[in-house]
Amino acid sequence: MNIYEDCACSSILNATHMTKDFINKLTNYFDDEELIYDIRLIITELLVNCVQHGNKNDYSKKISLSVEIVDNKIIMKVKDQGEGVKQEITAKVEDCETCGRGLLIVKKLTDNLIFNKNEIVAELYL
Repeated sequence: MNIYEDCACSSILNATHMTKDFINKLTNYFDDEELIYDIRLIITELLVNCVQHGNKNDYSKKISLSVEIVDNKIIMKVKDQGEGVKQEITAKVEDCETCGRGLLIVKKLTDNLIFNKNEIVAELYL
């Protein structure tokens, strides 16, 4: 079941609005505050990554978010118009100064993290 889909010009402000809009809709499906907090953090980190690293803060490029619930998992997909993530995440959070920390946090919070060029799919079992 698709519960959210949106696309916007690439900016931190638009990413923030998209996240807030999605979380408002998510509360119609879940009331677990810890789960909602984790999902908010996942989406925030992924969208900020799209804006800053994927689209390099280029407002003319787009970011998108789609979320669906399938069986017992929530599937969150973010996409940008950048070149894509070029490597797997191997570092530890404490080893990151600025770059890479967000994706490490997302990896720790999700059950499955899939990199497909300029799309990242994060799966979380419910």
